[in-house]
Amino acid sequence: MVYYHSTRNELSSEVDSQHTSWFMATAFALIALVAAAKAVHLDGLSDIKNQPKNIKWIGSAILCALGLSLFGFLTALFLRHHFTGNMLECVLAFLTVGIWAAVMPAIVNPKNTVATAGEFGQIVNANLFLFPWLGLIAAVVVLVGSLRTFFDRDVARNDKNSSSFVHWGAFVASSLIVMMSASHQFEDMLCDDEDTTMCARLQYAIWLGAIGGFLAFLWMMWDLCLPTRLGLVETVLSIAILTAWGFGVAFITFSNHAPAPTFSTLYFFSWASFFLAARLVASAVYRLFGAAKPSHDYSEDDYAKHNEQEIDYSEEDNEESGRGAVVVDDEGIAAVPPTSVANAHDQMYK
Repeated sequence: MVYYHSTRNELSSEVDSQHTSWFMATAFALIALVAAAKAVHLDGLSDIKNQPKNIKWIGSAILCALGLSLFGFLTALFLRHHFTGNMLECVLAFLTVGIWAAVMPAIVNPKNTVATAGEFGQIVNANLFLFPWLGLIAAVVVLVGSLRTFFDRDVARNDKNSSSFVHWGAFVASSLIVMMSASHQFEDMLCDDEDTTMCARLQYAIWLGAIGGFLAFLWMMWDLCLPTRLGLVETVLSIAILTAWGFGVAFITFSNHAPAPTFSTLYFFSWASFFLAARLVASAVYRLFGAAKPSHDYSEDDYAKHNEQEIDYSEEDNEESGRGAVVVDDEGIAAVPPTSVANAHDQMYK
């Protein structure tokens, strides 16, 4: 007779979450493909040959991302546990993220006038601007979830320490997008030949996105491969990143010399990076000071074991520990009614 654990239910929840993420990635890619076709007035297959190379590249990349996402969605639907969290899903998610990351600069490049246009990259096609970003975000969510499952994180239990892994991953993606967007604008404004305030702020955005994203990626790899928590280091790192991005959003979005005064890729993801950094600081500070005392999901037994303490149980506690227990025998599940542990075996009801 053994106790029944909920590990299988939690693993099923992880599979369902991954399947939902694959579905969202597929849906966003499909909408992006339709938006791209409408943006260039593509009426038939014969019009593809007449399109410029950059338009062909955008359409081909979105189509590949759609195919990979659809394959992941169907595989997660039919293979389930045999697919979720294994090497195939990790590789598939990584390729999907890579394709989106490679094509996004072409989509948001104002020179292509597909989704954005103008000096500051104002949005001219909302669907083609929004849904590729949503497709990239959904692919990143799938990748992070598959890596967490592959490295056996958050499958058997709800681990608060590794829940910030998703936020670190989102911050890395957002920082890299800021770096790429600022780089394109830096080149378009011919800042190599000019020394202006706007060019200096663009240069700050480039370095901030590159260094911040790199440091966040290093921390993610540390958390993934060596899950020993260094709460103070994480707190200091997240506060430093938030401080840098506080100056970043001020330089990038405020004043007359701001390189992103209107709603654009650089504007949106600069603020996204700032709020993600604030979220990382809040999580790190909470874990740093909240881990000193037990919470509702950190039992008194675990807290005492962690601090090498002993707990004296009263007779009332012993009686409470026998209430509502569920055990499994060869014939099925038997419930133990409210009683003491000592005579629980005499009062089991099937």
